[in-house]
Amino acid sequence: MVLITCFNDLPDLVLIELFSYLSSSDILWGFTHLNQRLTMLIIEQGFFYHINLSLSKNHQFNKILHFLPLNLIKILAIDSDASPLQLTCWPYLPSLTTLRIIGTYNHDHLLLFLLLHAATLTHLIIKSNERIVPDGFSMKFEHPTGDMTPLIKNILLIHLPALRSLDLGMEYYNTRWPITTKIVPLTYIRICLPSTDILVHLMSTPPLSKTLRQLHVRLSYNCCDSLSAPNPSIPMVNLRIFTLVQTFFSEFTIKWRFFEILISSKIMPVLQRANISLFINIDDLHRINSSSIFTDHRHVDVNFAFKIINCPQYVNITQYIPCGNQYHRREIVGATFVVNHWCDRSQWLIDGDPFSYGRKEYHHMWYTLPWCVHINVSDKMKEIFQEDQTAKRNIVIVFTDGNSKHPGQTTQSANNLKHQIKNIEVYAIGVADAHPAELKAIATTTDHVFFASSITKLDEHFQEIANEIIPCPPTMKRPFPWWILLVILGVLLLLSLLLAGCLWLKRWRKLVEGLPTRASNEEKSVKAKRPYAVQMIFDD
Repeated sequence: MVLITCFNDLPDLVLIELFSYLSSSDILWGFTHLNQRLTMLIIEQGFFYHINLSLSKNHQFNKILHFLPLNLIKILAIDSDASPLQLTCWPYLPSLTTLRIIGTYNHDHLLLFLLLHAATLTHLIIKSNERIVPDGFSMKFEHPTGDMTPLIKNILLIHLPALRSLDLGMEYYNTRWPITTKIVPLTYIRICLPSTDILVHLMSTPPLSKTLRQLHVRLSYNCCDSLSAPNPSIPMVNLRIFTLVQTFFSEFTIKWRFFEILISSKIMPVLQRANISLFINIDDLHRINSSSIFTDHRHVDVNFAFKIINCPQYVNITQYIPCGNQYHRREIVGATFVVNHWCDRSQWLIDGDPFSYGRKEYHHMWYTLPWCVHINVSDKMKEIFQEDQTAKRNIVIVFTDGNSKHPGQTTQSANNLKHQIKNIEVYAIGVADAHPAELKAIATTTDHVFFASSITKLDEHFQEIANEIIPCPPTMKRPFPWWILLVILGVLLLLSLLLAGCLWLKRWRKLVEGLPTRASNEEKSVKAKRPYAVQMIFDD
């Protein structure tokens, strides 16, 4: 007997995995209205809420648009390069909150669509297109073809009252910020600006200093010297995440002093994460190491990429590059890029290679990896336990493989933890091939060292530690429950009374039943004597 699995027999998880490889238009065109199960699965996975029909043909678009529930669409993505006229074909979408458009050939079409959905649109994303030309180098065709400045000034920030997130990408190098009056309270901005003074102007625009939570900025090629930019003075009281990226081929340097003022606790008091990509020089290294962003009370998680051009001493500089914030340590990686610039066009046409005779530069870069390599455990634990100074016991359980890449730092952190925190007890649980010496260095005593060779052993050790931390109270002899005896005696007394009552009722009943029997006997005897008496009287 041959077993055959039909498509409809596949579980939902397999179908969901299959949908992950398909575009939105393919799913809506191929699986909608086949049966009730697939339709419900499409609805549950949100394919009616997040729509992208850029790759669909004209007849497919019209048919899908006919059965789409327009009132459910919340996110719409349009690639104008694939479907340049699709923006004009969409009707009014009453629940639309996010529009993601990749390029647009006509500003008027975009403006009409935005005005139509001004009451509900909260997130707007406009990206540029990039096309690869097959001659050895790439060229960018940026859309919209018009200037972004009128779009920002006239429509985006004035006639869209519900807008909270504006993402213009980081490819529009000539984007200006022409706004000088009060605008809508944006909480997210991602934009490319030509200079630092325009960045300061953006940060000073009301009410962004109070509402902005994320600001991501890329400074383009013609970035001016930061010394000529005015220092920011208005604090960004709600800004949590800040990104400042300098173009890789930029020929200008942003002074670290300006950047330090920009991200100081006075300007960004609640900053939590900073992403930095800047060109620096050797003179900036000392100032960078002592910068407040790496040491102050905000505990900012810093991810950076520092670049120096043509520095023969770059190998010796690596040791002076900070490893992120002292509370968020990061692994540092270095790399060197050889950049060949274009030569004169006359030599390019003769040789055929535009890079043969061009200027050569060496870009040395140091950047942070996205994971931590070593956490200062003693500082972290000290910060936690300082919240409660009255605790009689401070318990720390360390779960480790016992194979630290920096065993000296691990031992030093453990010793600092034991000396800086009072009444602390450290338990160390090792797994796999954990080194006993490292576990003993971590734990406060050898009795607090455990080795777990399996999940069962691990569970036993956790239970043992739990019993040591919170010991069970000694078992006490419970007093005899005298109340139970009293209840039993009460029940027996009640039963005896009921039994006595029943016997008394039985005897009384017999007594009552015996009285009528005697009266009837006496009547019989009287009746028997009466004829005799009458007879005697008759004889006389």
